[in-house]
Amino acid sequence: MSAALGEFFVEAGTHGGISQEERASYIGTYRLIHQVEQSDGAAVGALVNQGADITMRNLMMAVRSERRSGKMDYSVDESFGKVEGSGYSGTSITDQMEAAYQNNCVKDVADLLTPERMKVVASQTPDWEEMTPEQLKEALAQAQTDDASQDYAYAKEQAGSVIAERENDAGYLHGTAEVRYSEYHDERHGDGSHGK
Repeated sequence: MSAALGEFFVEAGTHGGISQEERASYIGTYRLIHQVEQSDGAAVGALVNQGADITMRNLMMAVRSERRSGKMDYSVDESFGKVEGSGYSGTSITDQMEAAYQNNCVKDVADLLTPERMKVVASQTPDWEEMTPEQLKEALAQAQTDDASQDYAYAKEQAGSVIAERENDAGYLHGTAEVRYSEYHDERHGDGSHGK
């Protein structure tokens, strides 16, 4: 097990609000991303060569197919589109560029993926498996922004409470000081109502 996967396991297990089912799903998602990333573009290349949409679900199928058959031997590099022995003459430049871009998005997804962000994405988009790697990357980035916004809102609320508390304390102290000054002033100037 890689160190990153181990950290993901720990993170998925330590955060409250994530059920065992969600934990298993998020770990599976992490493993998928890691396997696609480790395939060096082969999973993405296989989908492009099949003419299939590059979605998370299709990537999962391509990885599973490769594991069963051991025959996925595509990579997205400068020679992509020159698949030998397949009877396929090549892919269009647009397909090549899309495959390389989506492959890079998988790497970005790997960097952004946390159990909390995945929980946000899965709750907002139950059919997230139909997303492209680019769409998943954007959703995870937005979930990160949502996390930051929630943290900011909480911090702002807490700061407002502290400020209000300090203002109340200052008002109390100011009021107390005015009363004491008034008592002192009255005693010094002898109105006779205090200190006798």
